[in-house]
Amino acid sequence: MKVTLTLIAPETGEQDYTRTLDMPAVPQAGDIIHLNGEGGLAAFQVKATIWNVSPTDEVDVWVAAEYRDSPLASEAHKKAMSLWQARGIKIPMAPDLGV
Repeated sequence: MKVTLTLIAPETGEQDYTRTLDMPAVPQAGDIIHLNGEGGLAAFQVKATIWNVSPTDEVDVWVAAEYRDSPLASEAHKKAMSLWQARGIKIPMAPDLGV
């Protein structure tokens, strides 16, 4: 299923990045999403799932996910988080899932 993932800042909900992905299921509030890349990963926690239904019954699924810190965070993710932190926004740690 195509899902539009929107990455947002904790506390403010400011949108930072949007990416459309094919996913096997629709993420639900509380789910953790890891985007794997070179040198580590980027962790996010799903805040909300939004179902947009058009008058012609076309369905778009949007998932808003907040930044989370992780011991396995890539340098790129750390840099992105530091921009929010410089504005006084706290980035919580992702839950330890044992992975």
